[in-house]
Order: sequence, then structure tokens, then C-alpha cells
Amino acid sequence: MRIITESIVVRANAHNPSILNPLFLKSEGIVPVDWDTVDGPICTPPLSIVKFNSGVEFLVDSQILQVSQNTEPIIRSEYDVPSCVARYISVLPHVPYTAVGINFDALVACQNPEQFLIQTFLKTGKWNYGNQLLLALSLRLVYQKENWRLTISLEPNQRLDTFGLSQSISITANFHVDIPGIDRVKETNYAVSEFSAQRTYFKELISNIISIGD
Repeated sequence: MRIITESIVVRANAHNPSILNPLFLKSEGIVPVDWDTVDGPICTPPLSIVKFNSGVEFLVDSQILQVSQNTEPIIRSEYDVPSCVARYISVLPHVPYTAVGINFDALVACQNPEQFLIQTFLKTGKWNYGNQLLLALSLRLVYQKENWRLTISLEPNQRLDTFGLSQSISITANFHVDIPGIDRVKETNYAVSEFSAQRTYFKELISNIISIGD
């Protein structure tokens, strides 16, 4: 399995998109000063987007802060997705944070992914028999993991990607947890700190439910 993109979304009642710009991120130590932007920043009151050559991207609107990264072939550094989010939160501790989402987009190489999903997850019945042969199947699996709600979607992918995978299963995962109103900054930081553990859990879970080699 190859994780293509990973991100953290922090929801709040009153994010301020107008403050998000490269100078703010660098001067506050949220990102390194030597990171260069790509594609031109978008900095407006309703929505701001800043992309860096490291692969890290910031998006802020009134409801969400999203920090994402294309995971390959980017070289890892201490300024990864969770550390950038933690630094951002430390600069703005008075924002009323309400929820955290940890997200992964991945691909698993698979010959004939449509039939693999059908044969693995769907038993034969009137919906898949005789003249009613099923061509493809998409799945949405929902789990409870402690105080996190995990939603995983699987669907066949026949498009050539940057890794040369022309046949694969496309997987998206969302770990969601609500933030109580007692100490929102502490609880938000704790949720963000679970990023690596959730990433490991996601990889192990997919390995268990889809018995295909990497």
C-alpha cells in the first residue's frame, strides 16, 4: 500500500483566513524560512491557500484549517503535517476549536480491482446473478476506535498514477474526533499528536482486510 496524501483538518467556529500568508507562517515559526511557495498564494478574507515546495499545503476558511502533504517523493522533515498543525494552533490558542480529522489517501496495487472487491466483500445473490452481473463495487466501512470515528472508503481505480499503478484499489480514510469545551487547545493538540499512531493503525487495518501484498 502506498499512502499518496495525508492531511489534518481542524474545525473551528471562527478561523481567520485573512492572516494566512507565507510571511505569517515563516515569521511565527510554523514553517521554515527557506521554504519557497509554489502556484502563487491565495490570501483573501473568505479563503486562503498557501502551497510550499516541500509538498505541504495550508488551506484556511472560516470553518477549517487543513494542512496536507503529498507523501512521495517528498523527503521527510521535522516540519511534517502534524508538527505544522501543532505550531499553527500554538500561535492561535484562542480560536474555539471543535473537531479534528486525520485523513489518508492511498492506493493498493491490484489486478482487476472491480472483481477483487466484489468477490472479497459481496456474496452472490439476486443482486449479482444471471443477467444482473455486477461490474464494480464501492465500499464505505465505519469503525469506532476509542473516541475516534473511522470511515474508510474503497473503490476500484483503473487510472495511471504517478507511481505507474494502472490497476489498484483507491482507499480514503478519515479519523474524526470531536473536541470538548473544557480545554480545547489541550484536547486539539492531543488529537493531533495521535497522527502517527493512526497512520500505523490505518496501514495495519488495510493490510488485514485486503490480503494483497504491497
